[in-house]
Amino acid sequence: MLKKIIHKQINDLIFAEYNPRQLSDTQYKHLKDSISRFGLVDPIIINKNKDRKDIIIGGHQRVKVARTMGIDEVPCVEIDLTYDKERELNVRLNKNTGDWDFDILGNLFELDDLLEWGFDDEEFLIDLEDEIKEEEKEDFKTLSLKLPEPVYALWKQWKSKAKELTDSDSEINAFEYAIVEALNTPIKD
Repeated sequence: MLKKIIHKQINDLIFAEYNPRQLSDTQYKHLKDSISRFGLVDPIIINKNKDRKDIIIGGHQRVKVARTMGIDEVPCVEIDLTYDKERELNVRLNKNTGDWDFDILGNLFELDDLLEWGFDDEEFLIDLEDEIKEEEKEDFKTLSLKLPEPVYALWKQWKSKAKELTDSDSEINAFEYAIVEALNTPIKD
């Protein structure tokens, strides 16, 4: 069912008190740049329910940026939802967005363009890091059996410290730390 796009005064729109989304300074800059280049091409979704009139369901960040840019009128789609359905749709709009196909991005787009458009260069390492970490875990199991005694002793010492770490790669972090310590520790005869 297609909804008609209407135009509303930006100051008539009300931010939902529960909206869980936020922007970093970098994300704000990229969104502002996008709106400057293309305008508000994605309508703001607002509630027309009599008890929730003009509450923003989707588009809080675009409205926030548009207000700072002096934009007075924004495209909107009105829907009639209860408070509970309004909250559900807000979360679904922000969560159900899919994942990037990094193969397509890497093969069909220029990295400089993607970085300018809002990607962080670290995002392109995610898939590779996941693959490496699994390989490292397997390598680690084999390698730990072949470690020189000073390195293995340091690893065992720091393994207990690594349990305090919150990430899932604590053994690898402990191992890496032990290697660095071993390289900096003189070997006694």
